[in-house]
Amino acid sequence: ERTETLVKLIKKLTPETLPGAIRAYREDLYPLDAVDLRILMAYWAKHHPREMLDEVAGWSDSRAQRLAAAQAIAEVAKNEDYAAARALYDSMPTYMRDAGLVNLVIGLIDHGELEDLAGFITSFQTPDEREMVANVAMHRMIRQHGPAVVQTWIEGLPPGRGSSNDLQRVGFRAAQSAHLDNGYRDEFIDWLERSEGANWTKGAWRSIAVHWVRSEPLAGIEWARSLPEERGRDDVVAEAIRIWAVRDADNALEWILAQPADEQLDRGTGRLAVHHSLERPSITLAMMERIVSPTTFQNTRRSVEHRWNVLPEKRKSELLARTKELARARRVAAQRGGEAASAGGSGASDTSETSDSSDTSGAAASSATAEEGREAS
Repeated sequence: ERTETLVKLIKKLTPETLPGAIRAYREDLYPLDAVDLRILMAYWAKHHPREMLDEVAGWSDSRAQRLAAAQAIAEVAKNEDYAAARALYDSMPTYMRDAGLVNLVIGLIDHGELEDLAGFITSFQTPDEREMVANVAMHRMIRQHGPAVVQTWIEGLPPGRGSSNDLQRVGFRAAQSAHLDNGYRDEFIDWLERSEGANWTKGAWRSIAVHWVRSEPLAGIEWARSLPEERGRDDVVAEAIRIWAVRDADNALEWILAQPADEQLDRGTGRLAVHHSLERPSITLAMMERIVSPTTFQNTRRSVEHRWNVLPEKRKSELLARTKELARARRVAAQRGGEAASAGGSGASDTSETSDSSDTSGAAASSATAEEGREAS
C-alpha cells in the first residue's frame, strides 16, 4: 500500500514540481526506504536526468548517487541516443560511473553501435572490468540480434597474443555464457564444431557439460561421455561429475556406484573421492577402489592424503592405513593378472581383469558400509 500510494503521488507531479517534491520527501523521511528510492529515481530520471545527477551529487547518500547514475544513463540512452549517454557517463565522477556502466553498454548494443564495442571493452584494463562489460554486451547482443551476430562479431576480433585477457578470449567467454544462458546450446555446439582448433575456444566443451548438468545432470554427463577423446572427453566428464556432486552429492554418488568400473569415469571418480575426503571418507575409499588407471589412483591418493593432514592424528593414521591397504591390493591384483596372462594368454588375462573389477566393486560397497558405521558412531 505504501508503494502504491507513493507511485500515485509521484504521477500527480509535473516535471517542474517533481524536484522540489523529492527534496522535501527526502528531508522528511531520510534515510529513504530502498524501494521508495528506486521509484523516485526512476521517475525523476525520465524528466530531468542531468538535473537529478547534479542534485544527488550533493547528497551524502552514496546509494542514492549510484542509483541515480544508473537511472540517468538508462533514460538518456533510451530517449536520446548512445552518444548522449556516453557523454553523460564521461562527465560523471568515477564512483558514479561504475553504477552507470551496465546501462551504457546496453544502450550501445540497443542503438546498434557494434563497431564501437571492441574499443569500449579494451578501454578497461583490469580483467574483471573487461569480463563484466563483455558479459553484459554479449547477453544483450544475443537477445537483440541472435547467436549468428554474436558469433560473427567474435570471429572478427583480433586474436591477440594468447593471453586470457585478450579481447577475443574475453569476448568468447562472454559469448559462451550468453549462448548457454539464453537457450542456444545447440547453436553453440555447432559453432564450436565449425571453429575446431581455434585457441579462443579453450575450455568450451567442459563449460557446456558443466552448464548442462546443473539442470539435467544425467543428460549432461551422457553427452560428455559421447565426446571424442580428442575433445578432452575424460576431463569434461570428470568436471561434470564434480559439479553434480557439489550440487547433489547423494544422487551423483548413487549414479556412479551403479556404473561398471570404467577408465573413462576415473577422473570423475577421483574428484568425487577428493570432494568427500573430509566429511565422508568412507565414500572416498569406495571411490578410490573403483579407479581403474594406476596413474589416476596415485594422483587421487596424493590429493586425498594431503587433505587428511588437517584431521586428528589418530583418525588420519586410520585412514592412511586404509589407502595403504588399497594400494597393496592393487599391486597384488596386478601381479596376479600378469601371472595369469603369462600362463593362459590374452583370454585368461581378460577373464582375470574382469574378475578383479567385479571383486573391487563388491569390496567398495562393503568398505563404504563399514566405514559409514564408524563415522556414525
